[in-house]
Amino acid sequence: MKIAVAPHGNPSSASGAIGVGDHALNVSRQVAGARTKLADKGLSKAEVDLADLAWVTGQTSFATWTGAPVPLRVLYHAREFVRQLPVSAPIPTPTTSDQGLLSFAWSGAHARHLVVTISEDGMLVYGGRLGPRRRISGAEPLTGELPAPIRQALNDVIG
Repeated sequence: MKIAVAPHGNPSSASGAIGVGDHALNVSRQVAGARTKLADKGLSKAEVDLADLAWVTGQTSFATWTGAPVPLRVLYHAREFVRQLPVSAPIPTPTTSDQGLLSFAWSGAHARHLVVTISEDGMLVYGGRLGPRRRISGAEPLTGELPAPIRQALNDVIG
């Protein structure tokens, strides 16, 4: 049995490898590239929004800012939370509370909505309406992946 080897010695990227055709390799590369571009675009917007928020809340003489300053730890947790969102999920502009917490809110059809608030200790406090008789609320720690209840609620809200 022969296995084709790519010029750089990586058999997985070689065309003609066992069970993988040129067309399948090209399609998978295109899909991966599109997924990366979408993720980068959404993350880039979120990074700018969070940086703007950090700048505005850090200005003590900023005339229109009356809320509590947002701690850097909250901004760090918000950035990690945004990175865990599914690629298909829109990233809303973050809002602040009087306690210096950040919130992200999603709205969907039929008055469905989800709000996730990020606290300084890394807790994700969430609540929302998922249907006429379905409501959700709870708190989950920020870990390496998006908590399942938040992921499911987000899918229910945005489809």
